Amino acid sequence: MKEIPDLYKNNLGNPIILALDKAGKEGAIEIITELGRNVWGYKLGALLLKHGVPLLEEIRKEAGSVNLFIDLQFTGTPDFIIEAIGNYALYSTEISYIVVNAAAGPPGIKAAVDTTRITRILVGSVIDSLSIYDIKYIYGTDFPEEKTLQFAKMAKAEEADGIYCSSRDLEILSHYPDLRNLTKIVYGVRPSWDKNHGTHKYIMTPREAIERGATKFVIGGTIRDAKDKIAVVKKILEEINQRP
Repeated sequence: MKEIPDLYKNNLGNPIILALDKAGKEGAIEIITELGRNVWGYKLGALLLKHGVPLLEEIRKEAGSVNLFIDLQFTGTPDFIIEAIGNYALYSTEISYIVVNAAAGPPGIKAAVDTTRITRILVGSVIDSLSIYDIKYIYGTDFPEEKTLQFAKMAKAEEADGIYCSSRDLEILSHYPDLRNLTKIVYGVRPSWDKNHGTHKYIMTPREAIERGATKFVIGGTIRDAKDKIAVVKKILEEINQRP
């Protein structure tokens, strides 16, 4: 088995979150078992909708304790969010982050923050999947950058740990020093040698993401579909640390 760079041994400083929804339940468990802590953790979303909380127990049983990132974009009333997040309380030692959608507003975000003790709350949105027309219709602005900044500041004001944002959002927020310490977990990240960008409109390389202030980044098929997954992880980590 090829080893990851010394800097990332024991998972320290490793910024990679591997998206597993497209792997299916059995495939996801197999990948977690294979990679373990060679990546920081694993993102689950649609798989949880399909298989529910018992999936977390299966992962714990088959693969042991690993860091999990839950992206279900919770929104609704504060009471709903409290109940929804409470469903995952038994797995708080594994669930490091849960995403609450910005549409929940300050009350919903505050409810999520107050509900969790170990798990950290991130504020996300789906603004990058919308057309300019849709953004104008929903948010009343022709400038999505305004909403990106507003959502980030709302997350900070309500004491969320950070935001879950696109690479485009990261580029925008990198120009605001007052948001520098806000955790930023980023999607739309691909190595330059992977030309399959999937459904992402905006793409940034792992090194670019880290240089622009990403705390961690989510990546999917580049690793998930590789025959030698550890070799790909090693290559990505080495590229991040290459000197200019």
